[in-house]
Amino acid sequence: MMKQKVLFFDIDGTLIWSYGGIQEIPQGVQKELKRLKEQGHKLFICSGRPKAMLDQKWWDGTFDGYVLNNGGYVEIDGKSIYENRMDYELCLKTANMLEELHCDYMIATANHLYIDPSYKELYNFFVQNGHFKDLFTTKFDRNEVLKRAIKIEANVTNKDREKIEKYIQNDCKHNIMLQIQMDLIPNNSENSVPLIAPIANKKAITVKIINF
Repeated sequence: MMKQKVLFFDIDGTLIWSYGGIQEIPQGVQKELKRLKEQGHKLFICSGRPKAMLDQKWWDGTFDGYVLNNGGYVEIDGKSIYENRMDYELCLKTANMLEELHCDYMIATANHLYIDPSYKELYNFFVQNGHFKDLFTTKFDRNEVLKRAIKIEANVTNKDREKIEKYIQNDCKHNIMLQIQMDLIPNNSENSVPLIAPIANKKAITVKIINF
């Protein structure tokens, strides 16, 4: 008898590639996922996406569980079993800093995604790349939502990159892990917009900067 395994699948760049125009899981991949399920294996989504960015096709029964928000939220068989909220004071400090730099940002909680309606560039980026127009909640109490924040993502222009990195290194009294992912636009481009997503608990803050 085959030993049961738990298999983890990323979404973007693995099961689909939104930026490359592949919005649906290819039929061949769907067939293999079904075969794995029939063999008794457990299938999990493991993604940086928040739950609010998973449309109905990801909840069709194919997957048994979800590790989302870069590990900040875990759900198995329809039940939430883990939620790692950011430190509230760190959230406030980060949000205030981003607003001082005039950077668009959004806040991800366990089940929702919040954005100020004036942040058109960040909003349009996600809508144009295959996500629903009603993805975001736009009317909310910022400070109340920050108490439940798991992740903050923001547009940060290259001219503000050094300020962001200095903030992370000098102002946050936490261990730092910095990941620089592939640049889709040259760093010297005035239109280059990195994405910064701090995920923190009391001991650590993870920062991901992505140019798009």
